[in-house]
Amino acid sequence: MLLFAIGNLKYGVTHFNGYDLLSAFFHTDLSLVSHITLIEVRLPMVLMAIIAGASLAISGLLLQRVTQNPLACPSLSGVEYGTACCVILCYMFIPHVSKLGIMCISLMGGLFTYLLTQAIVKKIGATTTGITLIGIAFDALYFSLIQAILLAFPYQAQSILYDLNGSLQGITFNDIGLVALPFVVLFIVVLLLGKRLDLLNLDELQASALGVSIKPYRLIMLAVSIILATLVTSLIGPLLFFSLVVPHLVRSLTSSRYIILFCAIYGAALLLMAQLLTYLVSPLTPPPVGLVMLLIAAPMLTIIIRRHLPYDER
Repeated sequence: MLLFAIGNLKYGVTHFNGYDLLSAFFHTDLSLVSHITLIEVRLPMVLMAIIAGASLAISGLLLQRVTQNPLACPSLSGVEYGTACCVILCYMFIPHVSKLGIMCISLMGGLFTYLLTQAIVKKIGATTTGITLIGIAFDALYFSLIQAILLAFPYQAQSILYDLNGSLQGITFNDIGLVALPFVVLFIVVLLLGKRLDLLNLDELQASALGVSIKPYRLIMLAVSIILATLVTSLIGPLLFFSLVVPHLVRSLTSSRYIILFCAIYGAALLLMAQLLTYLVSPLTPPPVGLVMLLIAAPMLTIIIRRHLPYDER
């Protein structure tokens, strides 16, 4: 994670050496262009990549544990596209709303989408595969609505399309200030409660037999998962399949005791790596990090699906 963070600071339209980095951080002079570039432009993107990567990885892990669905994640439950749709509607119809207001509206949109999908799941008694398909159906619904907005507002379409693919460009310290405190608080909550993460493998009857009330624990973890995903998505856009892939990569590397911490570190490192690749591919006009991340995650997703789907469902 640290190596990729340093790489993101060093490489771009202008390359900086180690002396430039040390000078910018220990003898900051914002009258110098190099210091402005490093401190005001690249450092916020690096910090946001760390927060976003850790948040989405933890969100995916918690959602998979709470629902007992190995294919559960904000990307496949309608939460990310529901959040992105709320952001676009705010920009189109409430142009003067603050970013904090957008984040609050997005949070309500993401939460509403998840609750609606779960209500449908309970109504029809869907299987694991059915739950995933319902989430994909909501993604398609929101994507269609977004496409309709793009056709209705063609002059704003270019910037919207860029943000829809996940972008760290234009992130400022003001944006970091909006998500840093909630992220730290929620991360501490998850670490403290993570010692009992294995309880999520129990059903209600097993938990009652052990004298454990598991329902409040599930609700807390679910709320943390959705809040983390919506906060990040409202600022940088959706990162499809990222929150699905990282927990499965980490699960084979550590025990359940440390899996939350490992998810945070590996999620941050993976997103920083993808962001660095955007600079190496096209320094002048880097593609959205979500596109690069999708190219990395898609092959991994195929392996995950083959591992978890029964043979007769493949």
